[in-house]
Amino acid sequence: MSTSNSLVSIHTNMEYADEQHALLQRLQSEPLLKHMINQICRLIQGINLVKNANTQPLFAVLNGENGTGKTNFIATYLQDYLHETGIISYKNEIVTRITDRCLSCLDNDTAVDNLLANRLKEAKGGIHIISDFHKGNPQTKKIVDLIYTIKDDERYANTFIILNGTYKNNRDIILDDKLQELFRLRLDFYTPSISQMVDIFSEYLFKKAHFMLTDAAKKTVWIYFTKLKWLKEMRAKQNPAYARRNIRQTTFMYTSEMVHLQKELQYSVSDNPKFILDMSDLVESNVYQKLMYDTKQIKFRMRNAC
Repeated sequence: MSTSNSLVSIHTNMEYADEQHALLQRLQSEPLLKHMINQICRLIQGINLVKNANTQPLFAVLNGENGTGKTNFIATYLQDYLHETGIISYKNEIVTRITDRCLSCLDNDTAVDNLLANRLKEAKGGIHIISDFHKGNPQTKKIVDLIYTIKDDERYANTFIILNGTYKNNRDIILDDKLQELFRLRLDFYTPSISQMVDIFSEYLFKKAHFMLTDAAKKTVWIYFTKLKWLKEMRAKQNPAYARRNIRQTTFMYTSEMVHLQKELQYSVSDNPKFILDMSDLVESNVYQKLMYDTKQIKFRMRNAC
């Protein structure tokens, strides 16, 4: 479906037509999310239909590996749309969130219960993210209990609960705890190809610092991501146990892996009067040099092992 058709199809609910159009226009300038316009259209249509049908809190699941842009989408785009349409009552600069890591750092059940109670109060009327839990986590049952506690509570009618994590972990929680009816709204984030990564990197660099890449610089970025992917795969071969636990992290590229190179280029050549970066600017950067050094080290160890 073309973007223009998406703009038309999402307007079937004319109540929020202006807000929907504004959201999609913003997404057009987002280097990663503009590739997901059709999926986001379906999510927005689902939100409108479900919200019009009941007065309970809304639930959605966002599937994707770390670094694919889920939290950025929620905090920067989805939250604005939900607030502008009155689906949530307020928005936060920092979205309320419960993560596997923050609960795992607590010493006892009382501390966990107190944190969950406080976050639940903070979430009322806004967006609340439940992030990175999995079936084997001892705290997951408490999260599921929390969901069941508020699912029919009209005090949370303007609250949006998002289960945020990998497809497998989210699926296991939803199926095991019979949450399918609640989490009918869904958006999947896919890892981009290396060519898409180059385009996304170029657009982010222009968006953040107004730098443009020459064709030679873009080829160098492609080489950088290709070598980074190869390096991850080689390290995974040297540590098979890690690779089995983290197979996608060791074989796929993620948008979060652009950050170090982007920031160094942004600050190291900030006095560039032409705002044009060539191949030499990338090749001479510390991040690029370190990647080349790590690649040579891996190759050297592989040769010696033969």
